This record gives sequence, structure tokens and C-alpha cells, in this order.
Amino acid sequence: MTDPTQKEIAINNLLAHAVFEDDETGYFFIYRKHVAVAYLYYLQNNIGKDFINHQDSNGLHLIQELYKAAQNGGGFVEYIWPKNQRYTSRNTQSFLCYKNSW
Repeated sequence: MTDPTQKEIAINNLLAHAVFEDDETGYFFIYRKHVAVAYLYYLQNNIGKDFINHQDSNGLHLIQELYKAAQNGGGFVEYIWPKNQRYTSRNTQSFLCYKNSW
């Protein structure tokens, strides 16, 4: 596949049901800078949305922080986010890495 859109669709399809942790609260997500590319099945309405100014309930511009961590070699970022369909927003931790091309 050479079309980035087709790659994004294929990767999203692979990750849509990829969960971990006993309660299935762990999942993978991908952003192209600040636009959602791949998300878990119940968050598919986020695909294609620009989250550059999105803030968590503490006022953290979380996508900006996630992107910054990835750009700086990767690392963990803590923020508030709805963890899965059964939970309200709660403390969340994500590990980020940056991939220049795919």
C-alpha cells in the first residue's frame, strides 16, 4: 500500500479490537501529529478529528503533550481520559513513541 489513507484504514482496522489488561482498558491509538488516525472500536468517532486544542478536565492540552513526548524520544504522559465504555474519565497513562513515516 502506498496511499497513506489506505494504510491508515488498514492500521485502524487492526487496532480497533486490540485490547490488553484484564478489564480491557488498555488499547493502542495513533495520531498523525494531532489528528486521530486509529482508535479502539468504541472511539471510532474520533477518527479524522483534530485534537490539537483538546484539554483534559485538569486543563492539560493532552495531544500537544503526547506529541511533545513522542518528539522528544518517547515517554509516559499522565492525563484524564475516559478509559473504556464502562468507566467515566479517570487518570490515564500513555507511553508514546514517534514514527517519522509508515
